[in-house]
Amino acid sequence: MKIVDAIFYWPGSRSYTARYPVFEDSLAKTKLPVLTQLIYRQQADDYPSGGIWATTSEAVEALAELRVLAKELPAEMPAADAYFARTLTDLLTASATTGNPVILHYNGLIDGAW
Repeated sequence: MKIVDAIFYWPGSRSYTARYPVFEDSLAKTKLPVLTQLIYRQQADDYPSGGIWATTSEAVEALAELRVLAKELPAEMPAADAYFARTLTDLLTASATTGNPVILHYNGLIDGAW
């Protein structure tokens, strides 16, 4: 079993302040509804230690759309954009492969509730 553990700013999270300008601008120019909705979904307090989950079916669809978007992204991107794209791919792939959901946001309501 491989566990993918990645923490980074997600555009829909409450604490998100920076942007991934190259990634987000490329996404805005495309018609990728599942990926767009998933990335900009507003954070909620659905679970004690995590906000919104991406279900496996959402992850499968978003991964397919991410592959389309990858063809539009420039080869050279800012480090943060490249990290976001790479980590998002890893998380969606892990969900699609294992059938497990992905926590999109840590809301910090109950530390240690993992």
